[in-house]
Amino acid sequence: GGALARIPHEDVSDMRLLLGKLNDVDSMKALDDERRDGESAIIIKEACGDWSGALQAYEQAIILHESVDSMQVDGDDATEGIEQEKDSGSREHRLEKGLLRSLLNLGQLE
Repeated sequence: GGALARIPHEDVSDMRLLLGKLNDVDSMKALDDERRDGESAIIIKEACGDWSGALQAYEQAIILHESVDSMQVDGDDATEGIEQEKDSGSREHRLEKGLLRSLLNLGQLE
């Protein structure tokens, strides 16, 4: 009769995407009760078809991402800086791709 183990963060992200594709918003919200971040809110908006809300959230996330990147101080370890830059670039790419997907679904982009 023990409790379930916490779900690792990297698995939660994949589970959110899967549940979003299945339009299982209730399960997505249950996952978010444990950990709430901006990207999970965007996924929920997309799953519900709230493309206007998703567009606004993507715009805010991009602005926040850019401001965090500009404030970040380089570490002493050169390898660590390269890894952070690579992660930052992939996140920026995901956000821009989502922004374009939202514009396309709103009919503002062809």
